[in-house]
Amino acid sequence: TCSECGCSRYSRLAFGGTLDAVGKLEASPDLALLDWKSGNVYGETLYQLGGYTILLARGSTVDDAGKATEARLGIELTGGHHLIRFGKDNAYFGHHHWPAGSELVAAAVSGFLLMAQLYDVDRVVKKAV
Repeated sequence: TCSECGCSRYSRLAFGGTLDAVGKLEASPDLALLDWKSGNVYGETLYQLGGYTILLARGSTVDDAGKATEARLGIELTGGHHLIRFGKDNAYFGHHHWPAGSELVAAAVSGFLLMAQLYDVDRVVKKAV
């Protein structure tokens, strides 16, 4: 089972995103993040998954006008994170899975939060010159 997740926003850090899907795989009752890529996968891709993890846990849905609603998502990804890569020009297929609570998922979330803080600091510094 797979459902579209749509847009969500986390106002405390002033960021948002559009997830590909959250779903249950096979007979598992656990929800998993499903993200597909058609290009190359880099380390930054994992930070994006960390941001999506934050959005699902702490974010809210977004209405048609792009404004955050009061509806909190509160979704815990007990099924982990799945990254599925499709080739643009060929039949290449790749799949990566990181279990919920893994060291890599925790690092991706922490890294995303640090980069969000650095972005805010950088804006302040650049305004000074």
